[in-house]
Amino acid sequence: MPDRRATAAVRSIVFLYREFERVCRDEGISIPQYRLLLYLRHGPKRAGELAARAAIQRPTLTSLVDGLEKDGRLTRVQVEADRRGVRLELTGTGMQDMRRVEAKLAALIEGLAAGESVDAILDGFAKMGRILDGEVEKRLQD
Repeated sequence: MPDRRATAAVRSIVFLYREFERVCRDEGISIPQYRLLLYLRHGPKRAGELAARAAIQRPTLTSLVDGLEKDGRLTRVQVEADRRGVRLELTGTGMQDMRRVEAKLAALIEGLAAGESVDAILDGFAKMGRILDGEVEKRLQD
């Protein structure tokens, strides 16, 4: 039988995801689009690299990129050494939108945690984020 804390964590994550979907929808961006913007925040990426990092199939990636490009949140840049290659680059609008959504999501977490030990909750999420980032890197190397 799983640890009750793990079960409670799963339920909390599902609840938060639903709330994140609502916030993102209100801001005119989907969670998959937001996730792509997060991967681009450190600089341009080739489409194949982005698909691998975000664990997205190429047709789905194309659809997400088309929507983000139409909204002015990212741009496709031709790779000089490879005529078929394309890099995806976050635009200023994309960065502003990503930061605005993040601020609203952070406010949501802080609001839900009001009256509790916000620092302990945020530290726990930060630790989980580091663990998950490590897992993504490990899977990409396999």
